Amino acid sequence: MAQSFFVMTFRAQTLLVTLATFVGLQGVSLMLRPVPGGEVSYDILKLITSGLFGVPWAFIFAAIAIAALEFVNLRTSFGRSLRAVGSHSEIAAQYGVRNSRIVAAGSVIVGGLTGIAGIFLTAEIGIGSPNVGVEYTLLSLAAVAVGGAKIGGGSGSYVNTLLSAYSFR
Repeated sequence: MAQSFFVMTFRAQTLLVTLATFVGLQGVSLMLRPVPGGEVSYDILKLITSGLFGVPWAFIFAAIAIAALEFVNLRTSFGRSLRAVGSHSEIAAQYGVRNSRIVAAGSVIVGGLTGIAGIFLTAEIGIGSPNVGVEYTLLSLAAVAVGGAKIGGGSGSYVNTLLSAYSFR
């Protein structure tokens, strides 16, 4: 929600606000836990890292999320509004799109999905560590760009981004 505030109030680029938020949260996490430590319950780890018929839960969740997001993006007025605001927010506003609500909703969705991804990542390593995931920042931006999305927003496909991310494995 704070990201949407900076984007809408100061007309800051979404990518820059995201990276600045990442750097700030990384600093806070290093202050709170300067060295890796703690443990995640074995039962929780086993549940999260298991799967259904040999397919990991992370993959199942990602496939369902991608299908749902692609449907919303292509078949709903919210998806059209989201793309319009990402492409040309001034023109979208002229057509009656409430830019601040769309940006805030998009930020909430991304934040929720990021939290879920963090849970899956924590389950993979089994401990709390402030440095885990840092190396994924540049890879995720590259996957989005290779997948055909404009970094500024407004175009792209979730399926293409997933496939390009898989190619980086």
